[in-house]
Amino acid sequence: MRLLSRIFAGQATTRPARQVSLLDAGRSLQSTLDVDAALSLLESIVRTYRDLPYRAMPAFVDAGHVWGAGNQGGPARFVAFDDEAKAVRFLALWPAPTGVTMGLFGIDGSGQSTIIGHWKMRDASLLSTGTFEPGTLDLAAPRLSPKYPEEIVNAAGYPTTASNIERMTRQVATMVLGQAQNFIQSSDPRAAAAFVQDHSHAGSVADLQSILDDLGGLDSEVLPYIQNLPARVRAILLEHTGYGEGRIWDEFDR
Repeated sequence: MRLLSRIFAGQATTRPARQVSLLDAGRSLQSTLDVDAALSLLESIVRTYRDLPYRAMPAFVDAGHVWGAGNQGGPARFVAFDDEAKAVRFLALWPAPTGVTMGLFGIDGSGQSTIIGHWKMRDASLLSTGTFEPGTLDLAAPRLSPKYPEEIVNAAGYPTTASNIERMTRQVATMVLGQAQNFIQSSDPRAAAAFVQDHSHAGSVADLQSILDDLGGLDSEVLPYIQNLPARVRAILLEHTGYGEGRIWDEFDR
């Protein structure tokens, strides 16, 4: 339990005060960089804002989303990150003939972000080209890789045996349910206990995805704040490999 209490150190574990159903209107941007180069630049900017809490924690994560603008086609990448003010931001990226088209979105009226100015200092080709209307993109729960538990075991240097993957799946479920309970119990302790009970037998990636989907479906306010949950859980587990505090890995095959 000591580890669970540290999962979200420095990050709010109670629900936000206002309802979030759609992203705010987005800022439309153009750059001559391609998608991969734009994401590399985003990472370098975010890393100037603060040290990341864990060695394996990425500067941004792929975010769950629903495209709501008809047949134009959704973004090639849609990522979440914390800006200089620690506000959650979302960046959508589409490849374009001359580089990349991007949409920068905030939530709940969070206003402008300094990241555009910081980007322009590093990329003289960046242009502001208009706005995306509210409802262009909506948030969904983050999507897990089909091999999410297996990848954590492998990254930690342990053999990806069936028993190790099963143990990791249970460990991830415990950690994710701990955070889900924190979100829910601030307004309804009984619902929090019921949610944990309903998902207490999670034993597969599909079950882990259901925890995230059901949490977002229960209260959309949490969606911006759980996008980095899979990456954060992974980073914490990799931070605590081997024997020692928390003893997470003691039962894993070596």
